[in-house]
Amino acid sequence: MDHFNISKMDLFKTTIFSLMLAFLAELYVVVIENTKKLSQAERLLIHGKLNEFFSLKEGIVFFIIIFMAIYLYYNPELRNKISEFVYKYRYPLALVLLAFLVLFEINGSSIGCWDMPITNSTHQSILGSCGTTHSDEWRVFTPFTLSQYLNDFSYFSSIPRASPTDMFAIYGAPIWTILMIFRPFQIGYLFLSPAKGLSFYWMSRLIALLLVSFEMGMLITNKNKTLSLAYAIMITFSPVVQWWISINALVEMLVFGQLAILLLYHYMNTEDYRKRLIIALGFAISLGGYAFTIYPAWQVPLGYVFLFLAIWVFLDNYKDFEFNKLDIGFALLSLAIAGAGVLYFLHMSGDTVEIVRNTLYPGGRQFIGGLDSSQFKGKTGFLQSLCNYVNSIFYPLNLNSAFPSAVGISRLDSFFYDFFPVPLILYIFITFVEKNRDKLLNCLIIVYILLAVLSIFVFPEYIYKITFISNTIQRRLILALSLLNLLILFRSLSILNKDSTNSHVNNIKNNSRILALISIAIAGVVFLLSTSNGFGILGKSLFIPVLIFSIFILGASIFIIFKSSDKKYVNMFLVMCILISAMGGGLVNPIESGIGYYDLEPVQFVEGLLHEDPNANWIVVGERENQDMFVAAGAHTITSVNTYPDFKKWEKIDPDHKYEDVYNRYAHMNVNLSTSEPSKFKPVQGRKDIISVTFNVNDLKKLNVTYIESNQNLSKYSTDNVEFEKIYSYRQLKIYKVNYLD
Repeated sequence: MDHFNISKMDLFKTTIFSLMLAFLAELYVVVIENTKKLSQAERLLIHGKLNEFFSLKEGIVFFIIIFMAIYLYYNPELRNKISEFVYKYRYPLALVLLAFLVLFEINGSSIGCWDMPITNSTHQSILGSCGTTHSDEWRVFTPFTLSQYLNDFSYFSSIPRASPTDMFAIYGAPIWTILMIFRPFQIGYLFLSPAKGLSFYWMSRLIALLLVSFEMGMLITNKNKTLSLAYAIMITFSPVVQWWISINALVEMLVFGQLAILLLYHYMNTEDYRKRLIIALGFAISLGGYAFTIYPAWQVPLGYVFLFLAIWVFLDNYKDFEFNKLDIGFALLSLAIAGAGVLYFLHMSGDTVEIVRNTLYPGGRQFIGGLDSSQFKGKTGFLQSLCNYVNSIFYPLNLNSAFPSAVGISRLDSFFYDFFPVPLILYIFITFVEKNRDKLLNCLIIVYILLAVLSIFVFPEYIYKITFISNTIQRRLILALSLLNLLILFRSLSILNKDSTNSHVNNIKNNSRILALISIAIAGVVFLLSTSNGFGILGKSLFIPVLIFSIFILGASIFIIFKSSDKKYVNMFLVMCILISAMGGGLVNPIESGIGYYDLEPVQFVEGLLHEDPNANWIVVGERENQDMFVAAGAHTITSVNTYPDFKKWEKIDPDHKYEDVYNRYAHMNVNLSTSEPSKFKPVQGRKDIISVTFNVNDLKKLNVTYIESNQNLSKYSTDNVEFEKIYSYRQLKIYKVNYLD
């Protein structure tokens, strides 16, 4: 193909190939969107009537995108012009893109999942489907955030828990405070409508992570744009980022952690002290932003990764760095700004921090090393976890919707798709075969070994406390190793020579058959070592296709990695990274426009009630899935997720503190009523974050309960003292007013 001239035969081939890929892409989306409607995977993928679910519009969009991508792939001149333009104006283009997305209220929230419990109907997304697995997002985090519009964005709110609740420390909702400079992605809520604020939150974080990761890629790959783009895509659209994108601030950790490293590098490579001052201020925001993610389980292990990256930047640049007394002042200024933020936070949230620290969960969670069989299934579990990334390309298929035994595997077993053990193989080759003592690779391997050793072996408890590793858990620690694998991989690819000094290595590299066999063998071992606990439920008829597809994707990628010293294979590697990211992370979250929640009839009814009685207390009786149903509408809900315990409230019905060990935790609540049993709390077996609560109806007055939402008939609980008056009914949903007769 020439630049502006394409033969009819090439056009025909490109069109046919694009149609095939567009069909496969639409098939993938159909499977994701409709898994829940089919009871067996065999029926879904083999015997299902999938043609009933195909969208011609989506197919056309996929065709156009794929056709353009293929055309550009085979037209390097045009591709280079476009890439140079995008690279040169990447920041203005990012701002324009963000403004466009916010204008049309595009977001990835699964809040549409409320359609099912409220209206008993399935929510229709623009693309993909709302994920019930993302319950912490759509049931808790997003309703808590949206409730701030009804709380004037105050630091404390009585909407969650129906008692003053710290909205900054736990889950981190937007508030009017100077501390928001450390949470810039939530600032949109303060000035925009709920739908546009939600869009700004989702899209700004995604774009920021892509841009910062690209710049980080440029730093570690010696400004190789193709590898940097591949790195940015593998980080931003990785399974772990997309599954956890809305909670626990993983995105913010990656943005601020990488940004701090980039700012340190630029500080040491500029002599202009005006620029150094601006960089120092940015560094202060990065430090504070990382600190205020407030999730130590990830902060600590990822902090070690960023610390050793900072050590590399210093070691690699200190000889040319011109030091001045002003630099001490700038360093102190950065620490002072971040420190002042922390002190103000402790002033406002010190009591919250102390309560959480003393909870049984998560405060009582301590890691002291060794392989926990409940997580890793014996001594092979650590290696299995490092290999589990191979399964992640199938997790967006929403397996838990069709298969109850699969609930939770998607998020818990998601890491970066990091091609383990290839990064370590490349490190060994570069360091010991090529004799290249690269400072960055050595820094990365040191922290890799440190974290792996602390995870696998048991040391005295004080070792874990002084290193802060006691604040994490093994799955979260594995995430840091997964990130290190990607960093080692991309650094290695950037310094691999086309021709090795070792003739035996060159013979293997030049023999594609041998290299292909090695690649497939590695992929096969990785798949067999992975737990694959999500695929036993698919049945024997699908296990073999899954195995073949997994080994093909990973094997082809490894082959391309081994051949990547040849420039054309670098472009192929980018294509593979895009494909893997699209499958493993691209459609984990739906693509939505606006917030349909406020259009639901029951929500509008509740808003009417709250207009008349805004401070009324609510509870939700029934399963915990509905406990936060009307929090976003402003309902002061006692039984919403208790992000930390409210001892004063529970003391009213548990004056002897008999059940304090049960509710002294972050708690989802399964609530029931009783006319005969006393109020009580029970733990739920196998879950640290769920408790079962029984309220004696006579105790509701002590909690000042006015309204109850339930899918049950509560009239049977009426007594001489309490009457449950049904004031609203919509499908299975019922709202009762509690009338106290005594």
